[in-house]
Amino acid sequence: MNKVKRRALIIVAFAVLLVLGFCCFMIRWEAEGESWADFPSNDHVYNNGTFVAGQVRDREGRVLLYTDDNGKRCYIDDYQLRRATLYAVGDVAGNIGGAATDIFHKQMMGYSLVNGVYSYSGKGSAAWLSIDAELNRTAYEALNGRSGCVAVMDYHSGQLICMVSSPGFDPADPPSDPNYLNKFLSGVYTPGSIFKLVTAFAAIEELDMEGYSYYCDGSAEYGGSNITCQHAHGQLDFYGALAQSCNGAFADIAQKLGGEKLAAYAEKAGLCASHQVSGFTTAAGSFDIAPEGSWDLGWSGAGQYHDQVNPCAMLRFVSAIANGGKAVEPELLYRCSTLEGVPYWFDLSTDHQKLMSSSTANELKEMMANNVRSNYGVDNFPNLPMCAKSGTAEVGAAYPHAWFVGFLNSDKYPYAFVVLVENGGSGANVAGSVANRVLQAACFGDD
Repeated sequence: MNKVKRRALIIVAFAVLLVLGFCCFMIRWEAEGESWADFPSNDHVYNNGTFVAGQVRDREGRVLLYTDDNGKRCYIDDYQLRRATLYAVGDVAGNIGGAATDIFHKQMMGYSLVNGVYSYSGKGSAAWLSIDAELNRTAYEALNGRSGCVAVMDYHSGQLICMVSSPGFDPADPPSDPNYLNKFLSGVYTPGSIFKLVTAFAAIEELDMEGYSYYCDGSAEYGGSNITCQHAHGQLDFYGALAQSCNGAFADIAQKLGGEKLAAYAEKAGLCASHQVSGFTTAAGSFDIAPEGSWDLGWSGAGQYHDQVNPCAMLRFVSAIANGGKAVEPELLYRCSTLEGVPYWFDLSTDHQKLMSSSTANELKEMMANNVRSNYGVDNFPNLPMCAKSGTAEVGAAYPHAWFVGFLNSDKYPYAFVVLVENGGSGANVAGSVANRVLQAACFGDD
């Protein structure tokens, strides 16, 4: 009898272990099944080490990347569209970080726990990007071969309708030394005067700026060195200081705030952190705290010294100003479908983070609108309710980096944007003209 009991207990123990093992397998299957399917030895989704499942389309349904009957990855026939959408679609090897070929394997495989990588067509699924390929073409042409980036985002939904990095290459015929860096997601740059938005953000919340007054004679001395403007601006209030982008005034405001508070607001604005774009981690910016009363502190408040920002983080920050203080996280994935176009997954959720109060956001919005009215010129942006800030960032080269950032104050066209032209010269003239061309196309088409 004892022997029977022992054997029964052993059988029960084995049964329990079997059940536990099965449960562990199911948990790992749920957690890691996609990784098991997305493995180079799986010839359903790979061909000689190249991921070949599914398609990449833009938001209008244009097929930008697909696999032919011979198992070869192919791009759209339009040469210019291939270059313009390169950093959104990606290269076939998946070396471009933040592109579809890098981050959307699951969506293109059509993987599910029940069916694995099976789909109605047996060839994967379609990942629809949020970008409009034709708008990317417009932005790429507007950059005209210059190094830089352009991005436009719906500041309510977070969808990136344009994401261009230049110069690119033809992914259908890559050079021997391709440039894989997406400057919008992975680049960091001296911001110049666009950082004055952060200094203004801190000043609104920490100082009494209602009666602020500063007289600019073209130069201001700190620590035995001068902070200069291109010319004397004369008497300025807070709004005028931002509109004229007066370095002296913003050095003065930086001294009143102090380095610790400036650093705290750079963090609060999200400019020193990495962010997630459809699962891809962007580059982080940085802000070094300069000594109180120093020349360096003055320049840091004006966007020079050691200030570094990522263009995507700056786009997120200005989107928060447009959105009543709430920053929306940028997204590159629009929806997913079978290759026949039947939608099977669609994420309507949008993540927001409160960066500032609505009153602060509204004041910054009015200041940015005033920049256009009193400095950049409304006529330079016809029919666009533009709120913007330019930046001309000195980087020790013959020509500074040209920036133009902002948004349209419009429910119909809720677009935030960032334009960077490396060593381009004047922010308002060079980057501003690129922004106008792209936004005109986004709102009214190319006609």
